[in-house]
Amino acid sequence: MDAISGILDAFRTHQIVALGEGTHGNHQSHAVRLALIGDPRFATVVNDIVVEFGSSRYQGVMDRFVSGGEVPYAELRKAWQDTTTQHAGWDLPIYEEFFRAVRKVNASLLSDRQLRVLLGDPPIDWSAVRTREDVGRRLALRGHVLEVIKQEVLARNHRALLVYGDGHFRRYSKWRGTDGPSPPTLLNRIEGEGTRAFSI
Repeated sequence: MDAISGILDAFRTHQIVALGEGTHGNHQSHAVRLALIGDPRFATVVNDIVVEFGSSRYQGVMDRFVSGGEVPYAELRKAWQDTTTQHAGWDLPIYEEFFRAVRKVNASLLSDRQLRVLLGDPPIDWSAVRTREDVGRRLALRGHVLEVIKQEVLARNHRALLVYGDGHFRRYSKWRGTDGPSPPTLLNRIEGEGTRAFSI
């Protein structure tokens, strides 16, 4: 079936649709995401888009930006540059382009139907970081996005598209635990809360 129609159909039976991006920086997945959010049907079905490539410390900045507000670029780019991820992958142009595409879609929508981008990476203030212990292990912070989903999506009876690397949406974790079994994936944790998700 047509990919866009198939994804939209999944929202008929699922509040959460998890769309893996393959490896980070994948241009084919990016093209699919742009086509999906640009489809006129998307905003009639979906409320929120939860992304891995943004720090929730800048949620207010992103809310202003995607709703059409003026945001200085030096402030905006911190949303994808100041994350807990210790690589420069989020600085690839496709991630900024995604946020700008949502803003463009929202410009054509009534305010009560505009898409909201929820930044799933835990908040971190790099100016306060002095040691490795200040950062903490990202694994220990993974529960943050689950709280975002519970409070901003599920509690509001919204429908959300989740965009993360494929490993987060597997039914069986590819990561080994250091002290015992593999930790649950994001998909496992969402479904552990009683919400069945459609994983692509």
